[in-house]
Amino acid sequence: MARAKQPFSAKTKKAPMKVGGRSVKNAMLGSTKPSRSPVLEVPTMRTRPSPTDREHQRMRSAVKPRHLKTKTALPSKAALQPGWRQRTERQKEQLRLLQEMDQDLSDEEGTPDDAESEVGSDDEDVWATDLTLIGGNLEEEEEAEESRHEALIDSLKKPFAALSVQMRSEMVQVLEPTTQKIKSTNQETMMKDEQIKAELAALHAYAENLQSDAEERATGLKDVMTDSQAMLKRLLKELEAQYSAREQLRVELPQRLEDLYGDMVVSLEEQTESYDNEARKFVLKAKKIYEKSKVSTTAWKQMIAI
Repeated sequence: MARAKQPFSAKTKKAPMKVGGRSVKNAMLGSTKPSRSPVLEVPTMRTRPSPTDREHQRMRSAVKPRHLKTKTALPSKAALQPGWRQRTERQKEQLRLLQEMDQDLSDEEGTPDDAESEVGSDDEDVWATDLTLIGGNLEEEEEAEESRHEALIDSLKKPFAALSVQMRSEMVQVLEPTTQKIKSTNQETMMKDEQIKAELAALHAYAENLQSDAEERATGLKDVMTDSQAMLKRLLKELEAQYSAREQLRVELPQRLEDLYGDMVVSLEEQTESYDNEARKFVLKAKKIYEKSKVSTTAWKQMIAI
């Protein structure tokens, strides 16, 4: 009878190797470090991906087409955990060396009957299946991790609810006086705005009245100025006409006087000469009378009559 095949016999079990301060088992299974939540100070578990998960991811990325290899791979579940940090190149190199050492040990310590086991042929990658002890432990750890996560989520519900209520009450306490102050300030501002609006309306009406009065006065002054300008133009034209007539009269007056009174002047001059002659004759006669004082009255009258 064929004996039961075990992936790892008791003889093949060895103490885990210490590399870089950590054992091969811890390096293969991934170490978990407790941390605290930054919100409620609740301890949480920080996990890192195991080498098996990394090997599976590497194999899945290796079979992708060439045009898809340049695309960025999605982050693993461990990358979404709080406190996860990406491994450095040195840590990756150490992990690769550990995987190679573990693979060499498994190849050397494996039995001949392993080829007929249900794991598969020699060409089949052992790490591609989850039938190894590490795969089983990983599944158990994943289930335990999921249960711990669910328990952590359940434990965080009440504190988060209490924190939400507390923060809501604090916000109400902080914002209520501010809201009241803002409301009162808005009311006062609205009242002041109404007063300013009424004052501006009165000022606008007064300004409109002043503007209408000023426009009326300006219109009246414009009419008066227009009439005055027209009257001044008319008077100026009349004055210019009168000056022209006066100048023409001054030029024509001597000629007209000469035409009208020339004969009269000649006759007056002739009469003046005749009067002068008569006066001279009268003087001569008077002298004769004085010289002949013995002349009778009748003769005197006759002389005067002459």
